[in-house]
Amino acid sequence: MQTLKCEASDCMYNTNSQCAANVIQVNGTRAQTYCDTYIKDSAFVAAGKENMGVLTGSVAADTEFGSDLTGSPRISCTVTKCAYNNSFHCRADGVEIDNPSDTMMCNCKTYRPK
Repeated sequence: MQTLKCEASDCMYNTNSQCAANVIQVNGTRAQTYCDTYIKDSAFVAAGKENMGVLTGSVAADTEFGSDLTGSPRISCTVTKCAYNNSFHCRADGVEIDNPSDTMMCNCKTYRPK
């Protein structure tokens, strides 16, 4: 994986259009592929406060993704009909994730059918 460009500016993992997650999950079907790692900033904060009483900095660190900017996260993909999927790993040189535009789904714009 060379690059991952993310247009989902409201995602908690987005830092200057780069993904700070160590691993992202791409799911979907032939008709629609999406980044399943997307977590809207405000949804994360609200869920943390509701579930924990207060939000601490350790919440994100306790997930499998981490919080350091990597610029090139590993991508696990369940879209077996994608030309870049090789044993559930994305082998594209670059991946682009779009902005969710008032939904909870950020499409994988790199998807190409086999």
